[in-house]
Amino acid sequence: MSTPSWDYFQRVFTLSMYANKLIPYRSTAELLTEQLQVALSQIMDMQGSGPASYVLQPSSDSISTIGNWKLEWGPLVKGPETDSGIPQNAVFVASSTDAAPAGQGIMGQKVYVVAIAATNPYSMIDWIVEDGLVDKVVDFTTFEPQDIQDADRPNDATTPYISKGTALGVKDIATLYPHKGALGVSETLVDFLSSIPADDAGTATLIFTGHSLAGALSPTLAAYLQRKGLLGKFGQVLVFPTAGATPGNGQFAGYFADNFKPVSTDLDAAYASWNVMHWNHLDVVPHAWATAPSSPANMTQIESLYGAPGSLLAPQLEVIVGKAEGRANSSGITYTMLPNQPFTNSTVVGQIPPYDPNGKELDMPLNGLPAFLQELGWQHVGAYSHAYLNGNEEVKLILPGPIENQPGYKLLPGVTYMSPESEIEAIVDYILHHLL
Repeated sequence: MSTPSWDYFQRVFTLSMYANKLIPYRSTAELLTEQLQVALSQIMDMQGSGPASYVLQPSSDSISTIGNWKLEWGPLVKGPETDSGIPQNAVFVASSTDAAPAGQGIMGQKVYVVAIAATNPYSMIDWIVEDGLVDKVVDFTTFEPQDIQDADRPNDATTPYISKGTALGVKDIATLYPHKGALGVSETLVDFLSSIPADDAGTATLIFTGHSLAGALSPTLAAYLQRKGLLGKFGQVLVFPTAGATPGNGQFAGYFADNFKPVSTDLDAAYASWNVMHWNHLDVVPHAWATAPSSPANMTQIESLYGAPGSLLAPQLEVIVGKAEGRANSSGITYTMLPNQPFTNSTVVGQIPPYDPNGKELDMPLNGLPAFLQELGWQHVGAYSHAYLNGNEEVKLILPGPIENQPGYKLLPGVTYMSPESEIEAIVDYILHHLL
């Protein structure tokens, strides 16, 4: 059996990206679960789960790049909210027994990956609650997902706090059950991890990963489970968050750093370390909600991130950033980034690279919200998973190319697809109605 061509970070990041496959789809929770099963079947053994006439087999390209994976639990799909058909979150657990390459920090004979979905830009609950509820905080030392209590008069100097939005996101991931047809319908994620035999876990590596919203949820979930003593049986526990907003204060960042020490590797790549949050320095999202002057990314930098904004955009950004800073500051804590590693080789593209089917010329300086959001979208998603040219120099943050569906991948009856254009429209609509 040949060794997969992608390193272990790229393999884990691919699983993280597959947790987001539901973002453009609309339907019932049951059908969305099946649609995500079909998507996952392109890269892993589904162990007999999923709609049989739609489930695929991992392609030779998938096996040659990320290796052999098997679904262990889930997928859990949260939502839809009201009658919109919009999924709010998703998570699954996959495993691999492929031998890990030497020098990449993996000690286990078997690897379990908990992959959590990113923000769904169409979901107002994701935007307003899990991403945006930062004006209220929860004492992490007493945090329990089943009984979330707002902190009264936070003592920022001595106590670790997380935003209430982060707490509610962890609650969904930790306490909900998968829908009918998924693996582990009678088990929550915590139940499943607890059920892994100690002999199996003792020689295994457990990795938590997620992008964007999940770049905050994955380290917070890992820290919560560690605090509860539920991870000690695993031979090794790692976290690989990307592009995450800041979930808590400096005391929480310190707690995470004390319990999840950075693990460096022999790879010559900026992303090649575990237990730190990796982020593109031109990505707006990691700048939220950081208010600590010491944080390498904070909200004061957003307005000029892509150069001086045009006359139409400048006052809009000033209002948006001002309201975001006010919301974070009213929490009573100083939001401080987790241990992190920025990518500094990305560039403002001005024109969306050719991997994006909507490749559009953007006026420079960026002028108006749609143009700003096009650049933001590329820097937050595309730049991490595509290589592109800046002049004659190739820019690659994590993956060398896009993750594309197999030719046989199909949409289930009753599931609808929303275009990327409607995603931009949804974000603009949210900003206009909630922030301006």
